[in-house]
Amino acid sequence: ENSSENPSWWLSPSSQHNDDDNMNKDPKSQQESESPARKERLIQMQEDMARFAQGKGLESLRADIHDLKQNLQWSLATDDLSRIISLNKAIKEKEHRDPEVVYVNALKKIASAGKLNVSKKYETISKYTKEALSARKYIARLNLEGLWIGNFQEGSQLVNVTYSGDTIMGTKVTGDASERGPLLFQADLSPPDSDSSELSPIPLHGSAKTKWGTEKLERYQGEGNDPKARTKNANGLVDGNLIMFDGYFSFLWIPTRRHVFFSRPNPELILHMMRDTISEEDEMQNMKDHLSRCFDKNIDEAFIGIAASTSSSSTMEPFRRIATEADLLAAREETQVMFPLQEIPKSSDAKDQAFWGFHKWMKHIDNALNPNEGE
Repeated sequence: ENSSENPSWWLSPSSQHNDDDNMNKDPKSQQESESPARKERLIQMQEDMARFAQGKGLESLRADIHDLKQNLQWSLATDDLSRIISLNKAIKEKEHRDPEVVYVNALKKIASAGKLNVSKKYETISKYTKEALSARKYIARLNLEGLWIGNFQEGSQLVNVTYSGDTIMGTKVTGDASERGPLLFQADLSPPDSDSSELSPIPLHGSAKTKWGTEKLERYQGEGNDPKARTKNANGLVDGNLIMFDGYFSFLWIPTRRHVFFSRPNPELILHMMRDTISEEDEMQNMKDHLSRCFDKNIDEAFIGIAASTSSSSTMEPFRRIATEADLLAAREETQVMFPLQEIPKSSDAKDQAFWGFHKWMKHIDNALNPNEGE
């Protein structure tokens, strides 16, 4: 075939076969092309996944550890030395699979490394820092960073979650401009020790136990920003609780009993909800840049600029470069008035909307190439 007759988007059969060959390559040959650092990370990740228990397996593991410790108390009371040794060994082996226990022990080793000499100090810190980071990845409440969607009274809003150490912090990124940026809530999620006052879990019974798939919900002391609260602490915050569920979490502002659930949004929803915020911030930045350029000009550039702007006014970029949801809705309604027979996809169906224009033109091209096919 003559390649000049094919459109720009045409993929020849040979190129498709090449792509299939690349996808069907032996995984071992792909691993050989990987860097040593990446290979080491993959091996470490596989070892950690095999080592640390998760979900129901972790609950069962902790129940076994609890029973073993009770048996150890009886063995200590009866001075059964052989049983004491075997129980201690079994407890240590099982705790080696509990990410929270490993994380706590690693932090203790790092804290006590200051008493060692210089060479052993940094060797110990390096070793147990890696151990702590590996275990931390498998503690659900310490891996909530990113965007979450909350069901606030004023509507659904996006919240960005970050960490400072083991303290979780949430800030709004959508909604009213005055609410974006300030701290929404924070809570210390570090593993409890013997000196800390740990909150008791929330017990679940009956249908609630069946619904959430667990007998209790872990909660942690925190504080948050609530404009409706009458009394606040020195930081302008009120007491609250962060409650962990399977796959998401919630935060309770105690004085006003305001309770918001947070779940992970999909990418399409994030783009939909962030559009107005990004458009507003981009428009404001565009206006600031324009004013800065105006103030930077001298008298000669001002006169030259007037002449130049009159000749290129038709191509001048608008301040609002990103359409808001209201702009898209107005354009969609206008299009429906102009072309009432043309079906316009809904904004909620992002996938169809993305390919609507492409399929429209493909249909037009097919009709043009085969005018008698539809008769």
